Amino acid sequence: MNKIAVVGAGISGLSMANYLEKHKIDYHIYERRKKEDLAGHGFLIPEEGIEYLTQIIDRSQLFEHGRFLKKYIQYSHTGNKLAEKDLHNVFATSRHSLINLLTQNIPMKKLLMKKPLLPVIQKKEN
Repeated sequence: MNKIAVVGAGISGLSMANYLEKHKIDYHIYERRKKEDLAGHGFLIPEEGIEYLTQIIDRSQLFEHGRFLKKYIQYSHTGNKLAEKDLHNVFATSRHSLINLLTQNIPMKKLLMKKPLLPVIQKKEN
């Protein structure tokens, strides 16, 4: 069987790698950045996302790295309240924490950091 190339070690790439690892399908992840450069903003994860993630990550581990939000308030750049909404089962976590949790089940030899997957250029036949 051929090996699968997962391009990018962000949330989607690591989620795919966890699926492939769970089903014993051979793969490698190619990421052009260093792991430290993958940190970023946080995520608001709705109930459906929590259900998906807990198929990959232990629920208690996920919940140790964030918290449930009760209310969302949006402010303008001048500080005026623009909107307010009560939230139910919305979990907030940082991108850094989620990436660290998703890499726990992936053997490091399958994660190739600072290794872009270069396009293959095929010559046209005349």
